[in-house]
Amino acid sequence: MSSMMPVLDLSTVCALAVDLTSPEEALGFLDRFQAGLPHRVHTIHGAFAARDPGQVTAALTSLHRHALTVGALQLHAITGHALTTVGPDLPRAGSAPMIAIDHRYLRTLAAEATLVTYAYLALRSNPALLTPPRTGMPSAVSLSESGGAWR
Repeated sequence: MSSMMPVLDLSTVCALAVDLTSPEEALGFLDRFQAGLPHRVHTIHGAFAARDPGQVTAALTSLHRHALTVGALQLHAITGHALTTVGPDLPRAGSAPMIAIDHRYLRTLAAEATLVTYAYLALRSNPALLTPPRTGMPSAVSLSESGGAWR
């Protein structure tokens, strides 16, 4: 993923606040997304374990759509990439290619979900960021190797 892609895009969250009529409503929507994120990741893990292409596709598509709605752009990109690489012909359970896909992808997904959680918590601690943007306002919640930074 591009390091310039935000973990949580504030312009998307601000647009959500306008669509839902208030920043509080947008934060409530984010609250529900965040609360359900561990379950969604677990569902994807289970779908891969079951080696069911339909379950994998459904679980990934659900997270993919919701990630875009809340502005979790890196998570959206990761699930989008997975949707283009996971087709109806999943490798046989226990095969080396399937194990490699599982472990590499699922570790990346779990790490990105953690970053979304941190970005969400940063936004939750400063909801004033959802006020209409002004020149010089940050446009994304992003985390760097140093632990977190706004840009």
